[in-house]
Amino acid sequence: MDLWLSIALIIGTIAIYMVSIEIYTALFSITGLTVQKSRFQVVSLFTNAGFTTIESEIITINRRRKSIATFCMINGNLFTCLIIGLITNMMLNLNSGEQLESSKLIFTISLIVLALCLILRTPVINKYEQKFLEKIARIVFRTPEKQNIVTILDNYGKDVIAEVLINTMPEPLRHRDLKEIGLKKNFDCTILMIKRKNRMIEVSASSVLEVKDRVVLFGNSQEIKKLFNIDFVEEKEEKNKNSIEVIDTFEDRVMAELELKSVPITLENKTLVESKLKDEYDIIVILVKRDSKSIDVNKDTKLYPNDTVIVYGKYKVIKDLFLIS
Repeated sequence: MDLWLSIALIIGTIAIYMVSIEIYTALFSITGLTVQKSRFQVVSLFTNAGFTTIESEIITINRRRKSIATFCMINGNLFTCLIIGLITNMMLNLNSGEQLESSKLIFTISLIVLALCLILRTPVINKYEQKFLEKIARIVFRTPEKQNIVTILDNYGKDVIAEVLINTMPEPLRHRDLKEIGLKKNFDCTILMIKRKNRMIEVSASSVLEVKDRVVLFGNSQEIKKLFNIDFVEEKEEKNKNSIEVIDTFEDRVMAELELKSVPITLENKTLVESKLKDEYDIIVILVKRDSKSIDVNKDTKLYPNDTVIVYGKYKVIKDLFLIS
């Protein structure tokens, strides 16, 4: 491969790289993230830099976003390997005298493609580009354009802090101020913040919601779901899943730490003796941590959501009992 062809391929790869960032940004944005957050996450995933920050939690609690992130990381690594390989090849050909006309043509075309990509990054054109890519993404995910989109920010038992992008105004909220709606009384939720056209709007009794507002609420998850005609069971279930971390292995048994987001029905409101953990499942509870404090483990101990539990037993039995997928 001669020098000109190497340079042309590098420029072409960078152009495709930039287009890919815009495509993945559009994919993330239809899941409820802002364009700014979406682009930050995409660049972090492509470059393998910054994804370990606390902001990555908005990706990991959503199954659809995790799928997009997986493909994004794979593509980013492929681009990195390709660019390094092309740059290495270019350096090896720096002293080469071969310059094919076809390579010069490819080089010229690549420069034109790169220039077009830079033009597409201008704010005015980028706005229409994002709308086009979002339409394609909605077709891929079969997401209606008028569907309200929710991002779960945190869970507190049955309550959640959620951000809702209003694409269709629910009938109970239409042309009415917050005082008239009575959100707390009628829907068991409270509006914490309203963002309109990238500006924060003061929340007051006279506030009236508009289409395209981003609203942060705290309240009962099911009531929010019914109010905005949205379904975020996926995010809620993902956040409420129990997790397991193996501390040590002993032949066919393990010592493991469990993070309980929910207690299995077979153990709910039962003491360790009543649940027959040792007799029926051959599982021993070694330690229970609740509210960052260790509690005494005895026959009357009960397990509750948000407990951290260290157990000893067979790995598969522990996973099956505590509903860990």
